Amino acid sequence: MPVILFAACILFAGNSGRAIAEFSKGEVTGFSSEMADRYARLETAKQQSLKEVTIPSLKNKPSDLFVLDIQPGCDHWINQLYANYFSIDKVCTDTISTK
Repeated sequence: MPVILFAACILFAGNSGRAIAEFSKGEVTGFSSEMADRYARLETAKQQSLKEVTIPSLKNKPSDLFVLDIQPGCDHWINQLYANYFSIDKVCTDTISTK
């Protein structure tokens, strides 16, 4: 009985229930796929010495795994951090996230 109670507490305490729901809806898998695509695009831009790269906003943003995303345009500080990390002058997106 204590084991079942402990498991129930872990499952329904904090964000565990949301995380399971997001996983079951495919948001986590979609997020992983989108991030892999994003990083591949950024690495390719870096290897090709591109000055600017525009990437799409994420469609899947599991709230328990994700906090901040690249912002529309090119000048937001988050975009600039991505650009610095990948040694690109500008990282942009022209779409606004739906989530």
